[in-house]
Amino acid sequence: MDFAKRYDWDAVRAYYDAGNSMTMCMRLFGFSRNAWRDAIRRGVISPRPRLEPLEALLGRDRRRNRHHVKLRLLGAGLKEHRCEQCGLSEWRRRPLSLELHHVNGDGRDNRLENLLLLCPNCHSQTDTWGGRNKATMTRA
Repeated sequence: MDFAKRYDWDAVRAYYDAGNSMTMCMRLFGFSRNAWRDAIRRGVISPRPRLEPLEALLGRDRRRNRHHVKLRLLGAGLKEHRCEQCGLSEWRRRPLSLELHHVNGDGRDNRLENLLLLCPNCHSQTDTWGGRNKATMTRA
């Protein structure tokens, strides 16, 4: 039996694209996890990325990948691609590499008010850059 004809993949795709989970699709249409993987491999289904909600990402007391947090902030429009201290956005007509700075020095505190996007120059001049002043670090 041909793979594409076993299930109505157009209906599955429409149901999945409406925001329903893979598990809900499997239950409703009666296919296995292997059939789902085959559909992805064949390009019949395009899986959604597993993104954590932005509200959970910007919480406290959990270490996050700084690069991922920075990309999500830029993608959501919460931060501009510009150094928040000197205002530069380009260097030699190329986009400037920006670093995520935790104002209070606590890498686990990802609240929006504690995060700044800084160019490497400005970031190296901060009091808490590179773990400096860990002893005097305050937790807000």
